[in-house]
Amino acid sequence: MLKDRAPFRFGAAADAAEVQCRRCLRLRPFADLDRMFWCEECRASARRQAARWGRIGALAGAAAMAIWIGLGVRPPSVRLQILYAVAILALYRIGRRLAEEVVYGVARIRNRPGVESRGEP
Repeated sequence: MLKDRAPFRFGAAADAAEVQCRRCLRLRPFADLDRMFWCEECRASARRQAARWGRIGALAGAAAMAIWIGLGVRPPSVRLQILYAVAILALYRIGRRLAEEVVYGVARIRNRPGVESRGEP
């Protein structure tokens, strides 16, 4: 079951003034922004971009590991080949998640204004 990943939200009155989203520079109600002044669309966009980079990084790491195992280790039996294949799949899954969180965290820490409005990565 998926958990709500939304960051902490400030409590604000329904009639609160509009504030500019720091990432897309569009005016949003204050209640719709998180503590770093990102709107929901910008958070979702950053998550999608982080997921893409996570998959690319994990695929590169898993491919490098598979090449090393195939050329360097050369497992002698089918059982060891299967175990190495399972290890490569685990490396991909863990690496994808780790790279995704690192990329998303870096984007949040950098918090560059207007990134989404300019179309930058």
